[in-house]
Amino acid sequence: MAQIASVPIFLTYWSPAEYGVWLVVSSLMPYLTAFDVGHQSYLSYEFIKARDNDQLGRLLSSSLVAGGLMGAFALLATLIMVRTGAVEALLGQVNPELAGQAERLLVVQGVVWLVSGTCGGLLGRAIVRLGHYPRTAWWGVASTIVTSIAPLIGVALGGNILVAGLWLAGGTLAINTPLLADFIRVWRRDGARFPPPDLGLAARNAFLSLGVTGRDILNQVRQQGIRLVLAPAVGVAQMTAFSTTRTGANVALQGLSSIMGPFEPELLRFLRDRDQVRVEVALSVTWALVVYLIAPSLVAAQIIMPWVFEAWTRGRIAFDPLLFAILSASVAVFAYAQTAATIVAETIWSEAS
Repeated sequence: MAQIASVPIFLTYWSPAEYGVWLVVSSLMPYLTAFDVGHQSYLSYEFIKARDNDQLGRLLSSSLVAGGLMGAFALLATLIMVRTGAVEALLGQVNPELAGQAERLLVVQGVVWLVSGTCGGLLGRAIVRLGHYPRTAWWGVASTIVTSIAPLIGVALGGNILVAGLWLAGGTLAINTPLLADFIRVWRRDGARFPPPDLGLAARNAFLSLGVTGRDILNQVRQQGIRLVLAPAVGVAQMTAFSTTRTGANVALQGLSSIMGPFEPELLRFLRDRDQVRVEVALSVTWALVVYLIAPSLVAAQIIMPWVFEAWTRGRIAFDPLLFAILSASVAVFAYAQTAATIVAETIWSEAS
């Protein structure tokens, strides 16, 4: 809903080129924070495998040290890209003022990630092990709402890319502050502690997480990497047309994520406990949602999208039906593969442990 609602607002106040620069900057952050996010993803499995609160606390304390260093590395990489002109090169042919705004925005996002991204991500994954996945999910909903609305306020007030980015930074810090406070309160209430970090364990987990980081980078290349290729090759305006057409596929992926998000940790637990009955029930529900909800929705979208797209983009971007169909088909294939991928991941982690 946030993706759908934001596009017409951006294109009402900004040109396709300005919106394209915003998309490029948004696409860069996942690569700059890839090591940190991959580390968090790896630890989510390790947290689930923890035998008791003492082991869980030791894992969290150690991972916070490594995560803080990775967040600092992300900010350093951001500053290097700005100083070397790499950001301007990725934007292609844009005016220098717009490129300067993009560079400053990227630095602001790097600082915000260092301050709040690492701690919130690790704590949220840790309290899932204590049975609080719904709590983290609802905080995720609140975070998405705030961080989606905040930059739109800046845009509607006539702000440029940097102003919208500052609104986004303010909204992110505003929601992450009570989020962190709540996670820490729940952590302590459930009897978990923050013991002294084990630097050896931190280094080991950071090294082992590199495989997950590689997987995440490949996923980012699949999802958003094309923006970084198209922008310097054909210009940010054409890249914006491609990315906007792909929004329908992105919405379908978000729908799939809303199913697989709560499903995956439960399925992993059922598989670990060898609970055959619950595994079969979980798989049946997931397949029913994919077959009876996601797939028909993708087919229906092919019929109505030509009319919806023109109104949605304020007539500023032409609709390409073949491109939309190809992108939708890729989402369907991805949806069918997700359940098998989860089972394979659990098998690998079980054998490794």
